Amino acid sequence: MTYEQFNITDKIESRASFLSLRIDAIMHVHIKAVEEFLTDDVMDIFNGVYEIGKGEKFLNLITFENFLIVDKETRKLAARSIASKYTIADAFVVDSVALKLLINFYIAFNKPSRPTQLFDSEEKAIDWLKTFL
Repeated sequence: MTYEQFNITDKIESRASFLSLRIDAIMHVHIKAVEEFLTDDVMDIFNGVYEIGKGEKFLNLITFENFLIVDKETRKLAARSIASKYTIADAFVVDSVALKLLINFYIAFNKPSRPTQLFDSEEKAIDWLKTFL
């Protein structure tokens, strides 16, 4: 795939997230400080990645503003193969203990259908994502 076809300035904002395609072709998914992260929020991200990426698959760098509540159905939807349609791998960057517990729970119990890893720095996450190029 050649990334010259994409407009790197494309960005999409929704209720719970902000998506942007980085110059290195990594999709940055920033989760806003919302009280609860819902199934509709997962679908907004799914549709946004499709729109920005024109149906291609991407490496996702996922960052957070704050801790959030994610119910069982939302975690199940995020882990399903349909949510992987436009995703090669997910790298979560978290700096709070509470978020680390939440993401580790998601990885261990929901078993995402794509490579998924937790990191404490964006640099480490990006290095890991680039191993999939």
